[in-house]
Amino acid sequence: MAEPAEGKNTATRDMTRGEILKPLLFFTLPMLLGNVFQQLYNTVDSIVVGRYVGGQALAAVGTSFPIYFLMTGLFMGMAMGGSIMVSQYFGAKDYVRLKQTVRTAVTLTVVLGLAAAVLGTVASKSILHLLHTPDDVFAMARQYLLIICLGIPGNLLYNIISGILRGMGDSKWPLVFLMTASVMNVILDLLFVVAFGWSIAGVAWATILSQACSAVLAFCRLQRGESFVRLTRRDIGIDRDIVRQLARLGLPSGLQDTAFSMGMMVIQSFTNSFGYSVMAAGNAAMKVDGFAVMPMFSISSAATTFVGQNTGAAKMDRVKKGIRTAIGLIVGIGGTLSALVFIFGPSLIRLFSDDPLVLTAGTNALRILGPFYWLMGLNFLLGGILRGAGDAVVPAITSLTSMVIVRIPLAYWLAIRTGDYRGLYLAMVAGNTVGATALLLRLLSGKWKGKAIVRPRVPGLEEMAPAEA
Repeated sequence: MAEPAEGKNTATRDMTRGEILKPLLFFTLPMLLGNVFQQLYNTVDSIVVGRYVGGQALAAVGTSFPIYFLMTGLFMGMAMGGSIMVSQYFGAKDYVRLKQTVRTAVTLTVVLGLAAAVLGTVASKSILHLLHTPDDVFAMARQYLLIICLGIPGNLLYNIISGILRGMGDSKWPLVFLMTASVMNVILDLLFVVAFGWSIAGVAWATILSQACSAVLAFCRLQRGESFVRLTRRDIGIDRDIVRQLARLGLPSGLQDTAFSMGMMVIQSFTNSFGYSVMAAGNAAMKVDGFAVMPMFSISSAATTFVGQNTGAAKMDRVKKGIRTAIGLIVGIGGTLSALVFIFGPSLIRLFSDDPLVLTAGTNALRILGPFYWLMGLNFLLGGILRGAGDAVVPAITSLTSMVIVRIPLAYWLAIRTGDYRGLYLAMVAGNTVGATALLLRLLSGKWKGKAIVRPRVPGLEEMAPAEA
């Protein structure tokens, strides 16, 4: 199959040839900045409400996040499946199936996103009751949830299109769109909350308007990109074979995210039982935690694309070299971040609140989690490697096991039964340890090989490729 006219442009994003470390880093850096700006959405919301509204509002934002993640987790998994398929078809130079994947993924995302928005607005009150949300937090949490659920379609559309672009090695434009939306979010947060006095509703409206902006920009980029990914009205539709492949690769991840978010809701209900100060502290600690793991999450995303493209091109020796390189990066960067967060944890929590109870609880949380960020990074990486190779079921099972069998029971016994909230974070460390160990054993077993959905379809493609460095 002949390459399209834009082949010269796509070659610069081809990770199946040349050096390994340099393209991984160059691909990771935009991903890292993009993930940082993605994290800014909820973090800025939390800082603004914590500083300008109060501790109860900070707790309300924190208790809403697991519910929102529940509404989007399944569909984010489908986006992951789409990214894996795109990377493998791109690596195999199968542009026909790549186009079919793009049109199906985008159409499916719009339909499911609208359904998730309706479900979220209808079910929010009942779920907040199930989480035993305190009375002094309930009204604000429900108001926040009702608004941000309206933004689910925009959030999902941005993520699926960004996954498509990254699957082809383009991590630059998703970053640009996230930066634009994040700056917009900060400006609107300050305008709506500080200037207009809209309280917690202001940060929610700022978030969904910014997400809509990023979705529109991402779709415009898709339409201005290579011909084999552009969509017309005739392309709107769903290919059943593609849906089956998306389900095989994305559904395990989606179910994993959904079950994980349900587990997080159980953890959140445990947290809520300790009152608003521990709730607010948990929100602040998780925002710091999110920034700390971003470099490692970005490396794992880059490794997923690298493994996907090279698996599609049947370059398994190159896959092995990439895995070793990525593990070295994770351990080195993760160890450094662990030290920094452990040392500067109190100052970071103070960004969110001056409440002494919140500061104490938040600092204790980071002192427990901080030393183990490298382990969390290894968890992300190993799961991403297996998914990139097409082995999506094992990471899903491992994640569910570490949450349902390890983390939740331990959190109950170490926190609820003892009355010590620090047990919540000790259980989190234990869950990550079990997960990383199981994924490492799967990787070492070699059973993940041969799970690719495609192989190169161009005769002599390997012989035509330039020699690797």
